[in-house]
Amino acid sequence: MVTISMATQSAQCVLIKHGLSMRLSQPEKIGVCCYNNTSRGSYKSYDIHPRHCEACVHQEANGVFSYRQGSNHKYGLHHDHDLPLVIDIIPDKTCNLACKICDDESSSLWAVLEKKTREQKNNMSAQEFLACFKNIDLSRVREINFSGGEPLLNDAIVRYVSLLEDRIDFSLCTLRFSTNGTVSVQRNISQEFFQKFQQVFLRFSLDDIAVGHEYQRWPSKWHKWLEVWNDCLDRLPHNVLPSINRTVGVLNINRLQLLDDWSQKYQYTKFGDRIELIDHFAFGIFGLQNLPTKLKQHVLVAHGQSSRAWSYIKNRPGLDNPVMLKQRIMEIDRLHQTKCHEFDADLSRSIFAD
Repeated sequence: MVTISMATQSAQCVLIKHGLSMRLSQPEKIGVCCYNNTSRGSYKSYDIHPRHCEACVHQEANGVFSYRQGSNHKYGLHHDHDLPLVIDIIPDKTCNLACKICDDESSSLWAVLEKKTREQKNNMSAQEFLACFKNIDLSRVREINFSGGEPLLNDAIVRYVSLLEDRIDFSLCTLRFSTNGTVSVQRNISQEFFQKFQQVFLRFSLDDIAVGHEYQRWPSKWHKWLEVWNDCLDRLPHNVLPSINRTVGVLNINRLQLLDDWSQKYQYTKFGDRIELIDHFAFGIFGLQNLPTKLKQHVLVAHGQSSRAWSYIKNRPGLDNPVMLKQRIMEIDRLHQTKCHEFDADLSRSIFAD
């Protein structure tokens, strides 16, 4: 796997057992996923940051098929060479949202709100971009991942990926990218570009609906998100497979059923392909490790032992006094001019009630 980060130093690949992992500022190196080892030893003996692994670790601990497992299942078992199979491209952190679960390291709007300066390099020249792949054989690449920030705020996907067309057989390749659903997909990417690829996996980040969406994905507006989503379903070609990626954390664990019910209206594309609702877990202050005890008790009473929400938290200890969580919500509500109790009264009571 080759990771190209244009805004910050890229992290070593920790997803698959084999393959090339590259940093722009350091020598190329072969990376091994520490969580893949039989011993599952200490992170300290590997050149990675534990934060990059937390989501997969949490998913697997709760019986959810993780990105690490998916990558190994798809690539690791059949990877009999040292050539890269996957390219990750991270153009910058430019984003028009300041989601409550996010921070200034992943969103330029958050950096503005918190008055932090982040280098935003989104104008890498063609020569600079191609130099990242100098002397690397890309003939076996079968997947290109694009992330951000919000990658649809500029033409970065088409601009950079097109430079690799003479070195990668796109007809054998999958393109993957995520969007927050605030920008029309057709704004920067044509159907003709999508149709060059074997498949395109388009992941819409959506944690909640209606008022819950607007609170958590501030300042997104639900009716605008729906316009972009429905336009995507109506106009994209047959090889584009949309999905919904939900980040599960403290803010929406009490509201999972609302999105589950809403998604029943969108089970298939017009071509009959399944639209998946994929859960992964938040990390940081809004991760389920900071679940208030009162909220855990409420989920059990309100949703029952058979609910998806309870399956995610039943083995997690609750916090009797979530001080840091309380402080962060108050701080973000002040910046966003939002009110937690108006979004979810049960969540608010579990955190703020004495």
